[in-house]
Amino acid sequence: RVLGDELRETELAKARRADLAVELKARLFSLAELEQGVTGGTLTVDDFVELLQNRRLARVLYVPIESGSDRILRAMARGYSSADVHTILSKLFALTPLPQIITDFIVGFPGETNEDFEASRRVVLEPDYRFQVVEVFGYTERGGTVAAHMPGTLPQEVRRQRADQLIEDVLTRAGSQDLNRRGVVVNTNMQFNQQ
Repeated sequence: RVLGDELRETELAKARRADLAVELKARLFSLAELEQGVTGGTLTVDDFVELLQNRRLARVLYVPIESGSDRILRAMARGYSSADVHTILSKLFALTPLPQIITDFIVGFPGETNEDFEASRRVVLEPDYRFQVVEVFGYTERGGTVAAHMPGTLPQEVRRQRADQLIEDVLTRAGSQDLNRRGVVVNTNMQFNQQ
Protein backbone atom coordinates (compact mmCIF):
# COMPACT_ATOMS: atom_id res chain seq x y z
CA ARG A 1 0.00 0.00 0.00
CA VAL A 2 1.03 3.58 -0.47
CA LEU A 3 0.22 6.11 2.22
CA GLY A 4 -1.62 8.85 0.44
CA ASP A 5 -5.07 10.24 -0.04
CA GLU A 6 -6.60 6.77 0.27
CA LEU A 7 -5.42 6.34 3.87
CA ARG A 8 -8.33 7.02 6.17
CA GLU A 9 -8.37 7.44 9.93
CA THR A 10 -9.80 3.94 10.37
CA GLU A 11 -6.91 2.49 8.39
CA LEU A 12 -4.48 4.51 10.50
CA ALA A 13 -6.04 3.05 13.65
CA LYS A 14 -5.72 -0.48 12.23
CA ALA A 15 -2.09 0.12 11.23
CA ARG A 16 -1.27 1.24 14.77
CA ARG A 17 -2.16 -2.18 16.15
CA ALA A 18 0.80 -4.37 17.05
CA ASP A 19 -0.78 -7.34 15.26
CA LEU A 20 -0.70 -5.71 11.83
CA ALA A 21 -1.15 -8.65 9.48
CA VAL A 22 0.49 -7.26 6.36
CA GLU A 23 3.54 -5.16 5.78
CA LEU A 24 2.63 -1.56 5.13
CA LYS A 25 4.97 0.27 2.79
CA ALA A 26 4.93 4.04 2.93
CA ARG A 27 5.99 6.52 0.32
CA LEU A 28 5.87 10.23 0.90
CA PHE A 29 5.55 12.30 -2.20
CA SER A 30 6.99 15.37 -0.53
CA LEU A 31 8.04 16.64 2.86
CA ALA A 32 5.26 19.19 2.61
CA GLU A 33 2.66 16.40 2.39
CA LEU A 34 3.92 14.85 5.61
CA GLU A 35 4.20 18.16 7.45
CA GLN A 36 0.69 19.19 6.36
CA GLY A 37 -0.73 15.68 6.58
CA VAL A 38 -1.00 13.54 3.46
CA THR A 39 -4.65 12.89 4.16
CA GLY A 40 -5.87 16.44 4.52
CA GLY A 41 -4.40 16.85 7.97
CA THR A 42 -5.17 13.41 9.41
CA LEU A 43 -1.61 12.03 9.17
CA THR A 44 0.98 14.21 10.86
CA VAL A 45 4.72 13.78 11.29
CA ASP A 46 4.09 12.33 14.75
CA ASP A 47 1.49 9.89 13.36
CA PHE A 48 3.96 8.73 10.73
CA VAL A 49 6.72 8.26 13.30
CA GLU A 50 4.28 6.27 15.44
CA LEU A 51 3.49 4.04 12.46
CA LEU A 52 7.21 3.39 12.00
CA GLN A 53 7.39 1.92 15.50
CA ASN A 54 5.72 -1.18 14.08
CA ARG A 55 8.58 -3.46 13.07
CA ARG A 56 6.56 -4.92 10.22
CA LEU A 57 6.79 -1.65 8.35
CA ALA A 58 9.35 -1.07 5.65
CA ARG A 59 11.85 1.25 7.29
CA VAL A 60 13.47 2.61 4.16
CA LEU A 61 12.38 6.18 3.60
CA TYR A 62 13.06 8.62 0.81
CA VAL A 63 13.19 12.14 2.25
CA PRO A 64 14.05 14.59 -0.55
CA ILE A 65 15.88 17.49 1.10
CA GLU A 66 17.26 19.04 -2.12
CA SER A 67 18.74 22.11 -0.38
CA GLY A 68 19.54 23.31 3.11
CA SER A 69 18.72 26.88 2.10
CA ASP A 70 15.23 28.29 2.64
CA ARG A 71 15.82 30.77 -0.17
CA ILE A 72 16.66 28.00 -2.65
CA LEU A 73 13.79 25.79 -1.44
CA ARG A 74 11.41 28.70 -2.12
CA ALA A 75 12.97 29.22 -5.57
CA MET A 76 12.44 25.50 -6.24
CA ALA A 77 8.80 25.89 -5.05
CA ARG A 78 9.22 22.95 -2.67
CA GLY A 79 6.59 23.95 -0.13
CA TYR A 80 8.73 23.15 2.91
CA SER A 81 11.50 24.89 4.82
CA SER A 82 14.80 23.84 6.33
CA ALA A 83 13.04 23.95 9.72
CA ASP A 84 10.45 21.44 8.42
CA VAL A 85 13.29 19.19 7.25
CA HIS A 86 14.99 19.41 10.65
CA THR A 87 11.75 18.60 12.50
CA ILE A 88 11.07 15.55 10.38
CA LEU A 89 14.65 14.23 10.36
CA SER A 90 15.06 14.74 14.10
CA LYS A 91 12.05 12.53 14.73
CA LEU A 92 13.04 9.89 12.17
CA PHE A 93 16.65 9.63 13.34
CA ALA A 94 15.48 9.25 16.94
CA LEU A 95 13.78 5.94 16.07
CA THR A 96 15.24 2.64 17.20
CA PRO A 97 16.27 0.76 15.21
CA LEU A 98 17.41 3.53 12.94
CA PRO A 99 15.50 3.64 9.64
CA GLN A 100 17.39 3.73 6.38
CA ILE A 101 16.93 7.23 5.03
CA ILE A 102 17.64 8.13 1.44
CA THR A 103 17.93 11.78 0.46
CA ASP A 104 19.04 13.99 -2.36
CA PHE A 105 20.53 17.41 -2.93
CA ILE A 106 20.62 19.62 -6.01
CA VAL A 107 23.65 21.89 -6.07
CA GLY A 108 24.20 24.88 -8.33
CA PHE A 109 20.52 25.81 -8.69
CA PRO A 110 20.16 29.23 -10.38
CA GLY A 111 21.04 31.99 -7.94
CA GLU A 112 22.60 29.64 -5.37
CA THR A 113 25.12 31.65 -3.35
CA ASN A 114 28.02 30.34 -1.31
CA GLU A 115 25.85 30.89 1.77
CA ASP A 116 23.04 28.78 0.26
CA PHE A 117 25.49 26.01 -0.59
CA GLU A 118 26.99 26.11 2.92
CA ALA A 119 23.47 25.58 4.31
CA SER A 120 23.27 22.30 2.36
CA ARG A 121 26.71 21.30 3.62
CA ARG A 122 25.55 21.88 7.22
CA VAL A 123 22.66 19.44 6.70
CA VAL A 124 25.03 16.76 5.37
CA LEU A 125 27.49 17.37 8.20
CA GLU A 126 24.83 17.45 10.95
CA PRO A 127 26.03 14.91 13.57
CA ASP A 128 22.51 13.63 14.29
CA TYR A 129 21.71 12.80 10.65
CA ARG A 130 22.91 9.41 9.41
CA PHE A 131 21.73 8.95 5.84
CA GLN A 132 21.97 5.57 4.13
CA VAL A 133 21.99 6.95 0.60
CA VAL A 134 22.72 10.50 -0.50
CA GLU A 135 22.18 11.44 -4.11
CA VAL A 136 23.96 14.58 -5.29
CA PHE A 137 22.76 16.21 -8.47
CA GLY A 138 24.40 19.13 -10.22
CA TYR A 139 21.67 21.41 -11.54
CA THR A 140 21.10 21.00 -15.27
CA GLU A 141 18.94 23.22 -17.43
CA ARG A 142 15.81 21.62 -18.79
CA GLY A 143 13.78 23.40 -21.41
CA GLY A 144 10.21 24.23 -20.50
CA THR A 145 10.90 24.58 -16.77
CA VAL A 146 10.64 27.75 -14.72
CA ALA A 147 14.20 27.26 -13.47
CA ALA A 148 15.56 27.30 -17.03
CA HIS A 149 14.56 30.96 -17.25
CA MET A 150 15.75 32.04 -13.81
CA PRO A 151 18.60 34.51 -13.56
CA GLY A 152 21.85 33.55 -11.91
CA THR A 153 22.72 30.35 -13.76
CA LEU A 154 26.03 29.20 -12.32
CA PRO A 155 28.94 28.09 -14.51
CA GLN A 156 29.23 24.33 -14.94
CA GLU A 157 32.61 24.35 -13.19
CA VAL A 158 31.06 25.88 -10.05
CA ARG A 159 28.29 23.29 -10.09
CA ARG A 160 30.86 20.49 -10.45
CA GLN A 161 32.98 21.88 -7.61
CA ARG A 162 29.97 22.15 -5.33
CA ALA A 163 28.81 18.63 -6.17
CA ASP A 164 32.34 17.31 -5.53
CA GLN A 165 32.49 19.16 -2.20
CA LEU A 166 29.12 17.83 -1.05
CA ILE A 167 30.12 14.28 -2.02
CA GLU A 168 33.36 14.70 -0.08
CA ASP A 169 31.35 15.92 2.93
CA VAL A 170 29.07 12.87 2.73
CA LEU A 171 32.02 10.49 2.55
CA THR A 172 33.85 12.28 5.37
CA ARG A 173 30.73 12.04 7.53
CA ALA A 174 30.34 8.36 6.73
CA GLY A 175 33.94 7.64 7.64
CA SER A 176 33.74 9.55 10.91
CA GLN A 177 30.92 7.47 12.36
CA ASP A 178 29.52 4.01 12.60
CA LEU A 179 28.01 4.50 9.18
CA ASN A 180 30.71 2.56 7.39
CA ARG A 181 29.42 -0.60 9.07
CA ARG A 182 26.11 -0.21 7.25
CA GLY A 183 27.61 1.41 4.20
CA VAL A 184 26.71 4.77 2.77
CA VAL A 185 26.00 5.00 -0.90
CA VAL A 186 26.58 8.23 -2.76
CA ASN A 187 24.89 8.46 -6.13
CA THR A 188 25.78 11.33 -8.40
CA ASN A 189 24.48 12.87 -11.57
CA MET A 190 27.37 14.83 -12.96
CA GLN A 191 26.18 15.14 -16.54
CA PHE A 192 25.92 18.79 -17.45
CA ASN A 193 24.52 20.24 -20.61
CA GLN A 194 27.06 21.76 -22.99
CA GLN A 195 26.85 25.53 -23.02
